[in-house]
Amino acid sequence: MGWRDYAREVQGRRDVRDERDNSPVAPPSGSIVPSVPEAVAQSRLREWHARLSSMDEFTSPPGWTLNQWLKTLDASYWLYENFASQAVRDGWSALDLFGVLPQKPGWGGLADRLGDARNLKMAEGRASWSSFGVRQSFGRGCGEDLAGSGLIEAWGLQP
Repeated sequence: MGWRDYAREVQGRRDVRDERDNSPVAPPSGSIVPSVPEAVAQSRLREWHARLSSMDEFTSPPGWTLNQWLKTLDASYWLYENFASQAVRDGWSALDLFGVLPQKPGWGGLADRLGDARNLKMAEGRASWSSFGVRQSFGRGCGEDLAGSGLIEAWGLQP
């Protein structure tokens, strides 16, 4: 029996139904990414902007050279301008983005680790970039994990 004969036979039977694709008609409606309400997102963005704007660029905190401090601030401003809206809607916290370890420059949140790199890609709760050919990444929620090590927001380093 050929496939055409089989197809005619199946079409002729009323009690036989093709069950190979029994997936729901509509795709799932839930989001796989944390969804932050618009009012909350806008409030966080305004707060982050105000905090970043209030930082003194020319007074480095104890344990930081002026160059390290300026590099972290520059990365923080760049990150805010280019990725803050997406990050806040995806559930990133201020510690994740702008966290610093007071005595360990370069070991804090995303902006502190980013340094001079400007090839950042953020997707699905993960940020990745490369610096001098070395690929690096940082994940959403890592800031809270580092909080036990003394991680604070960059604006907390200055009076």
